[in-house]
Amino acid sequence: MLTSFKRQEGAAPAAVAEPVQPVIPVADDIQDHEETSLSSLPSRPLEGEFLPQDFVLPRLNLVQSVGPLSETFQPGAYVYNKEVTLSDGTQPVSLTVLRIRKQYQEYVAYGGEEMPRVFDTLEEVRAAGGWIDWRDNQRPPFSPILNALVLVKSPFPEHPMFPHHFGEDDYGLALWTLRSTAFTRAGKTIITASQFALRDGLHLGEWSLTSRREKLGMNFVHVPVLRHATRHNDEFAAFALSLVG
Repeated sequence: MLTSFKRQEGAAPAAVAEPVQPVIPVADDIQDHEETSLSSLPSRPLEGEFLPQDFVLPRLNLVQSVGPLSETFQPGAYVYNKEVTLSDGTQPVSLTVLRIRKQYQEYVAYGGEEMPRVFDTLEEVRAAGGWIDWRDNQRPPFSPILNALVLVKSPFPEHPMFPHHFGEDDYGLALWTLRSTAFTRAGKTIITASQFALRDGLHLGEWSLTSRREKLGMNFVHVPVLRHATRHNDEFAAFALSLVG
């Protein structure tokens, strides 16, 4: 399950009428007359109830010729956290898949304000009146997607966005969502490996990720090219697992 990838500290502020201890500034969305005492801060690094929506991780994106990323980055490139270029698509990105979750996402027109519905099972899709196969040459209203938690090897020396160290290399966690052609090209490759070559653990495999430009229908798009590069040794496998508990 991909429900606990991200980590963040925090505790709800407790309002007091007349603080007797020094106070600290409160968040901008708290009214000015509210104050937080030091006694209300956590005594341990992590306290309180943490939900999946509390956490934020970088994302791994493949830049297309249209969309917001294309205004800043070269199409065909892989971008980390929408900030730095990992590769122009020709140089392999080295990554390790740690966890995957398959779901079904509703198709909505690009640029619209409507958020797509996402279901965990095909039964739920059918109950909502949807399907995933082409009918009468019409696009299905839902299609499978794969959400993957991956460990990306940094191509930079000592970059702060890659805080995990093993040997002489640095690594960073990222969420990678594979939809449409990306699901077909790379998602199915990962799913197949999870049942065969890497059935004893996805974290044992190192992947080489590049991209290529293909014509699909009337349009040209950049698609991922994912190849199983090698098998990790026991030391690296233990390191990778330690990052996700």
